[in-house]
Amino acid sequence: MEYIFYLTNSCNLNCKYCYENNKDNKVIDFNIIKKLLIEQSSAKDKTTTVSFFGGEPLLEKQILYDTVNLCNDLENENKHKFLYSLTTNGTLIDDKFIEFCKKNNISVGISIDGDKFTHNLNRYDFNHKGSFEQVLENSKKCIKANLNCMALPVICLNNVQYLSYNIQYLIDIGFKNIICNFNYSDNWNDDSLEILKEQYKKIANIYYNEFKKKNYVKIYPLDTKIYFHIHKKVCSNSCNGNRIAVNTDGKFYPCIQFVGDTRFEIGNYIDGINFQKRKEILLRRLSSKVVCDECTLKDRCIYKCGCARLITTNDIVEVSPIICETERIYIEEADNLANRLYKDFKDIFVALNY
Repeated sequence: MEYIFYLTNSCNLNCKYCYENNKDNKVIDFNIIKKLLIEQSSAKDKTTTVSFFGGEPLLEKQILYDTVNLCNDLENENKHKFLYSLTTNGTLIDDKFIEFCKKNNISVGISIDGDKFTHNLNRYDFNHKGSFEQVLENSKKCIKANLNCMALPVICLNNVQYLSYNIQYLIDIGFKNIICNFNYSDNWNDDSLEILKEQYKKIANIYYNEFKKKNYVKIYPLDTKIYFHIHKKVCSNSCNGNRIAVNTDGKFYPCIQFVGDTRFEIGNYIDGINFQKRKEILLRRLSSKVVCDECTLKDRCIYKCGCARLITTNDIVEVSPIICETERIYIEEADNLANRLYKDFKDIFVALNY
């Protein structure tokens, strides 16, 4: 089970592509978190992932600290294992936070799009002041401290042409893990998707050259596509019942893109999960008849992802062509990359991936 806790709806930035429209200064009551995690610690499932989200979760650091300390106590009492992750814009990271994350093995995703020009295109505060300098400084602190951290760049129409350059930039800073998130809400067309494809060809070359230098970085979604193909796993999706996003008011949703949308509310911290509503959402998502059903790449594609469907069509029934086009690009470039690595560095590639 994974609980994604919205610690606050507030944020100190006003990023251009932010999909969170509920910046209403609400903060979650720690008692909501406490109730859910105490109950979960007695569940049959002996491992729980706790993810901190927002808004900007580091506006409420104390709730984060209290949650992890509670989990430490519950681990000792119930032999229940808790894993932690956090997504932050990177502006509020400090030495105490870094030390706490290292001590408790918290995985930290930092929203950084690349160099100063690219980052500040979209990531700025309410006065339109870019956040790059602060995020870069804090990213370097995390990397220097050997914190388990990753870069989370967002691919948009206004920065896609710089994507491969910025991937190299993030690697040169010292990031070992880079998770590229695609902004589906932009107005992509054939020309811009062709740019995306060319950029991923260049990213694959960057990956290859870093591998050759024995700098074994991970760049997602390329690594995801390689992993799922090698291990013959079906690509994961949200709405699978193992993830609950908990809003600041204690209401439950299948994943982060659904939060605040009453159509997809599946319970609350008082009454628990509405299993019937969750089942209906799952069945509705799986009931659509789309061309994807006959596609040979469907097991490696995110087309079943409710979040991706919702953001592209405002519902979870139909699949937007943009999902199909981007996934084909990722899979093709991942396969080409894997073939090159296997051919030229077989022993190392096998050791790292099998």
